Amino acid sequence: PLALSLSRDLMLRHLPLLRNGAAAVAVVLLVWISLAASVDGMAPIWLPSGLACALALRWGWSVMPGLWLGSVLGALQVQAMPAALALGSVLSVEPLMVLLLAARWGPRRDVFQAFPKLAMFVLASWLGALLVTLLAGVLPGGAAEAIPTLNSRLAGQLSIAPLLLAALDAKSPEHFQDFRRWDWWLIVAGVLLSWSLIQGGAFPMLRARPMVPILPLLLTASFRFQPLGVTVLLFLLALFQLWIPFPMDAWGAEGTKWLGLLTVQRLVIFGDFITLFVLVANQERRILVAGLEAQALRLERLVEERTRELVAANARLERLSHRDALTGIANRRRFEQVLQREWARAREGGHSFTVAVFDVDHFK
Repeated sequence: PLALSLSRDLMLRHLPLLRNGAAAVAVVLLVWISLAASVDGMAPIWLPSGLACALALRWGWSVMPGLWLGSVLGALQVQAMPAALALGSVLSVEPLMVLLLAARWGPRRDVFQAFPKLAMFVLASWLGALLVTLLAGVLPGGAAEAIPTLNSRLAGQLSIAPLLLAALDAKSPEHFQDFRRWDWWLIVAGVLLSWSLIQGGAFPMLRARPMVPILPLLLTASFRFQPLGVTVLLFLLALFQLWIPFPMDAWGAEGTKWLGLLTVQRLVIFGDFITLFVLVANQERRILVAGLEAQALRLERLVEERTRELVAANARLERLSHRDALTGIANRRRFEQVLQREWARAREGGHSFTVAVFDVDHFK
């Protein structure tokens, strides 16, 4: 116990340092993954953008040094040191915009519980991505060309940022219950099957419209599952696009492959955007229904409690109405009730009936 306590205290004392180190390593790793899946030097989905925005929203200003360091180290994979420093600094504008616009959201910042929170997070992330594109014009030629495209960064934000936010909020077993449901795995199998049909040449319509079979599955998942289960599906979609990209020849010849890549990125952005907002709308509905059910349960319990109190009060009133307040014995009202009952029973049974009157201690 002493060793655990010391380790816990040490981790809490150095938590900002650990977070910055983990953020820097994660950014470098995602930069390598995104560059490894590049098509003609263009990354289909720039995953570090989503990681930086999610960690900035959840951990605040304390993680900015790690994100900046990771961006600079990741830029060293494509640029020399002076240009890499400028490139990493420009890419750090995205999480900076999230921090500047997230100050008013409160300490929880749960983007899956309310539509305005998700809208503000997406707006802040996209404004940061737009500023990066605008600032690319002041960089040297080589560094400006190394900046990922706007659509690749937007696709990366919507693909991995929701997953990280949902995973960082997962603190109870109910957040992981989707992975034990058969219908979640059925939708995963449906996405894999749709992907294989898109890659094949047997269905030209699917090659030209790849989101036709996938988007309904994502929308179904957004209605049935929790945020963690849905965001894992979005992340799997991003991984499929990285390693098994959409057939881009459906949108143009080999010389216009960049046009096909741009179209695919827009499709991924559109699919993720619609799925996330339907998910949040469904979460709001669930919260509203849960609140109404809890309120109805409280009202039922209150009515039961008041009914029991009313029954008890009526019983006390009944007893008081049949008793004499001074002597505590039955009064004339009680005598008349008993007399009617016994009279009716004697007539039905043909029995005799007797009334005895006593004068107790000359009490009238």
